[in-house]
Amino acid sequence: MNRLFVITLLSMALIACGVNDDEDVQSSASLTEEKVLEIPPTPTTLPLSTPTSVSPSVPTPTPTPTPAPALRVEEPLYTSNYDTQVDRKVISDSSYRDYIHYTDVETLRIFKLPDVSDDFLLKVSEMIQLMFLENEKTDNNLRNDFFNTLKDEYVFQRVGYMGPESYNLDSEYPTIDCCPGKNYDNNHTDFIWETGDPNSQLGEVIEHALHTITNVGFKLMSEEWDYLNPDSKLRKAYQEAVEKDLFNEESYLDLKQRGDEDFRSITTQEFFFWVIITEWDLGYLWQIPHDEFSVSNKQDLIARLPLSHALYVDFVEKILNPPNNELLIAINEQ
Repeated sequence: MNRLFVITLLSMALIACGVNDDEDVQSSASLTEEKVLEIPPTPTTLPLSTPTSVSPSVPTPTPTPTPAPALRVEEPLYTSNYDTQVDRKVISDSSYRDYIHYTDVETLRIFKLPDVSDDFLLKVSEMIQLMFLENEKTDNNLRNDFFNTLKDEYVFQRVGYMGPESYNLDSEYPTIDCCPGKNYDNNHTDFIWETGDPNSQLGEVIEHALHTITNVGFKLMSEEWDYLNPDSKLRKAYQEAVEKDLFNEESYLDLKQRGDEDFRSITTQEFFFWVIITEWDLGYLWQIPHDEFSVSNKQDLIARLPLSHALYVDFVEKILNPPNNELLIAINEQ
């Protein structure tokens, strides 16, 4: 009995000790956690600085900006299907003679006389830009040769007001110089005239721009456009048209008094202008067939003037783009 009693007392004592130990551990953990949560952040000691005297802030007056010179920025003249919009503007340069305003289309410089409106000069440039676009028939090497020729040879186009009579160009004492100078001296041909007549203005621009492109640019670029060489492709095409009575050169016979070179130069430039506008389906502007050119349309030209069509295909259409008729009209009507 005594042994059992002793064992029982020992068991109860051990159990009591275990329970107390667990409570002590839990209590200790709780205290530790509370102490950690209650630790305040360590304060940062800032260095002391000597106070300095600060003058009251006085606002600095804002200077009135000097307005920049206004630049002439032309609004687009039309909405193009070809993404041809160019930030083109009229440039003034008083170092040129008489023609102190100009704009550039690729490498062709277009000069205007002072009484020509800026708007008209920009219209001319937009029309020529349509001719200079690339298309699926473009030969980039040939096209680049053409633009390099215009640049290297200082080919230029002149734009005047109304006509030669405005400047006494046909007299012994014209009121303007022929050329702007500064290397822009020799490589030019007809003026483009600002006539103010919307019915004839579009044809005026296309015809005289093509004269400059073919009779000056192409001639300087390729011997096949030499109007003095009877073996050139240009002269052979011209002769074919004359022999078939499809081009009438009789209206230019008076030019022979000025010499054979002038006669050949002008008659061939006029002849191939007719060829190109017929290939471009723009003959309606001149109501072809015409007294000077007896071809009705592109199909008629292909059938009756094969040498002219071959020169167009082998050379012209690889450099120039047939301008969109609707865009030409839209530019002209602005």
